[in-house]
Formats: sequence, structure tokens, C-alpha cells
Amino acid sequence: MIYQWKFVKKTEIQDVSFIMPGQVAKPHSKKGAAVINGNHTDVVCIGYEDKTMLIVSQYQKMGSMVYITKDGAPIDNKRQGFTTNVLLGEDKPVLHVFARNLAEVVYAGKPIVMGIALKDDCPSVMKALQSLLKDYKM
Repeated sequence: MIYQWKFVKKTEIQDVSFIMPGQVAKPHSKKGAAVINGNHTDVVCIGYEDKTMLIVSQYQKMGSMVYITKDGAPIDNKRQGFTTNVLLGEDKPVLHVFARNLAEVVYAGKPIVMGIALKDDCPSVMKALQSLLKDYKM
């Protein structure tokens, strides 16, 4: 297939968001910030066709990358089970705890790739992040 491009003046460009044959739709994204326990915390959630990417950072960096998938059967009637695999970064138990608990809030039927970079990893931070992320389900 041959595409021909027409060069136009900058003022003539109105909408260049189109989908070529074989391409997928643009991802949806939400971002926000909050101060949690005195630390500025950035949150970005991007919903792709097959995955969700979530970044939670107090360092303005992506941090450790964790891949999260849903287990087959729920743990109980209230909670779902998740498997976490650290892709990049330090593999600490607290990282798995945060990843599973935050995944419960944003899980929308797709695997999650999560970047976590937190200065403070106490339970109050996790509860604050859970309440912050309730609006970030993709």
C-alpha cells in the first residue's frame, strides 16, 4: 500500500489523529498527583488494548517495574488473587505487597505493568494510594 503525504501549512492542520489499517486505537490515560505523608506522589495510568500501565512515584522516576496478572480463582468473595513478577529493579517483598494491593484497585480484566518508586512504604501510604487510585481504573 502506498501512502501519499501532502505538505500543508501549519495553520491548515486540524486533526492528525487517525488510524491506519492494521493499527490499534490510541491508549487512554489519566494522571494526577497528591501529597502523601509529606511526599509529593505522581500517578499515571495508561490503558492499552491488552495491558494497563500504572506508575506511582515519589521520586519522579519509574522505579521498579512489576508485571501483574490475575490468578484463576479469587482468594475469597471480596478479594482477587494476583501473581506479581519483578521485571526491573530490586525484588523486595514489600514491592509485591504494594503491587498486589494497588492492582486490586485498578484491575480491569487486563494484565498490569506497574512502576513503583516510593520513599515511604508504610501501610498508611498504601491506604492513601488505594483511595487515590479508585478513579484510575481503565
